[in-house]
Amino acid sequence: MAEFGLLGQKLDYSYSKMIHEAYGLYDYELIEREPEDLEAFFESMRNGEGPLGVNVTIPYKRSVQKYLDQETSIAQRIGAVNTIYKRGDKLIGDNTDYYGFLHTLNIVKAKTNGKKVLILGRGGAAKCVRECMKDRHAGTIWQTHRHELADLSKMADAEIIVNATPLGTAKTEHEGKRPCNLEEFPKLELVIDLVYNPKETPLLKQAKELGIKCIGGMPMLKFQAEKAAHRFMSTKNVILVGMPSCGKSHIARVLAAKTGRIFLDTDLEVKNMTGKYAEEIIKTEGEVAFRKLESEALSKLVNNTNAVISTGGGIVTIPENKELMKNSLVIWIQRDLSLLKTDRRPLSTNLEKLYEVRRPLYEDFSEIAFENNETVDECVSEIKKVCKL
Repeated sequence: MAEFGLLGQKLDYSYSKMIHEAYGLYDYELIEREPEDLEAFFESMRNGEGPLGVNVTIPYKRSVQKYLDQETSIAQRIGAVNTIYKRGDKLIGDNTDYYGFLHTLNIVKAKTNGKKVLILGRGGAAKCVRECMKDRHAGTIWQTHRHELADLSKMADAEIIVNATPLGTAKTEHEGKRPCNLEEFPKLELVIDLVYNPKETPLLKQAKELGIKCIGGMPMLKFQAEKAAHRFMSTKNVILVGMPSCGKSHIARVLAAKTGRIFLDTDLEVKNMTGKYAEEIIKTEGEVAFRKLESEALSKLVNNTNAVISTGGGIVTIPENKELMKNSLVIWIQRDLSLLKTDRRPLSTNLEKLYEVRRPLYEDFSEIAFENNETVDECVSEIKKVCKL
């Protein structure tokens, strides 16, 4: 099973796998489950046999809450969850749809203060929209179930309509359907359809024909996915590999501080274990003895979560260490050889030869690489941005 995925009942319409795997940071799959399978699924997550995190979609955004150990304040307010991730053996629920919908409002420069808003739907997405509109100081907020759409005459003064039903979704029984007739809303200024497949739903098509500002669900989908990616990445340790003196320890300290993670270092762990520094062990006991201690240190450190782990330059020379790093994001820190220091580094007497041997190992161990030829802050900022940390 992939590290992360989308949990739902029928998912062949979904773009989530494509969006998440475009980040290139983890594997992501579509996970179709029936209601009676949910308890076993979340138990597998909790005991480490399932994914590290999932997004949740129709029809499970509310029903999954009973399987969680904790919810964020946003998820509690909305009463629905769309993102679940692990902290140790606990399952944490969040709702990143909230941030995605606020992003959508910002894209269209929506004026919501005092506006009359009609929300079509009463599910998890509709509850999210309602909380966002409250926070954006909307005036009257009407909400209706999709089975109650026949008579919306009492809400004809609506200035903003948000479709939070599945009506219009491609490849489902709802394809080609429109939740309401926009001609019945003479004061309408904005239409938002949370359906993202197809790109132009029947509702959006009518809005365009009537000259009403409108936007579909794709921007919300992408932005909530990015927020979810941040939550997912918090379940994975970040391990830095690279040549001796390339800046791994410094970068790891700064990255940990700026992301609220803990800083760990294999060399420091070896020192804690033996009372000796790496160069002393290598000189007196040999590289083989040190590598054994280094692997032992790594095996201890990877049991942590939400950590940034700096490693020694030669940790990639032991094939078994790759298996220890399998559930972590491994980053290769690259630095020009002319900038590397060799003092107090007994294995760095010939950097060119050392790099020639280790370069393919760094490539094999790591999932992504960043240069550290300018400042550490620049390197850390780029890592945070690209890796959703």
